[in-house]
Amino acid sequence: MNRRLPIYFLIDVSRSMSGDRMTAVNEGLQSLVNKLRKDPVALETGYLSIITFSTEAQQIVQLTSVLKVQLPTIKAIGWTNLEAGLTKLLECMEEEIIPNSIEMETKGDYKPIVVIFSDGGQSRGDWHNIIEKVHARFAKCQNVTAFVATGGQYRSYFNELKEIVGPSGQAIALDDFDAEAF
Repeated sequence: MNRRLPIYFLIDVSRSMSGDRMTAVNEGLQSLVNKLRKDPVALETGYLSIITFSTEAQQIVQLTSVLKVQLPTIKAIGWTNLEAGLTKLLECMEEEIIPNSIEMETKGDYKPIVVIFSDGGQSRGDWHNIIEKVHARFAKCQNVTAFVATGGQYRSYFNELKEIVGPSGQAIALDDFDAEAF
């Protein structure tokens, strides 16, 4: 079995994401998958997972080969509960990522890539409760990037996501948000 490069998307699907933003997310994901399918390295090693969060979190695409992934249409509903999203992300990574095995002399998956996308502040839950677990897990990742659609009232949320990704990652503010930006 080839080593996999797990890529996890954690996407805010709260009500503030409805309309043009949710359309941009759906179109952007499809465009990304199409580009990855044209890359021979991504075809061989790339595996995607999509976890959505609003009032609750769910994994809507289990870790699947870029070639075989089928994207559902994502819809916005509920309130922003980043704690639920991060908790689900940690659970999925724990269950799905194959670690190296010294005893069996086998290499596991490559270090994962995590992409977080949101547009607004926490309205439910409290991610501070799990921040140490998040930072410990993100330290084992190849790359962690949080994208924040920062229009209007959500500018302050950028600093929260910078704190969440911690020293292992980066937060990028998107003042304009469309499918290409995603």
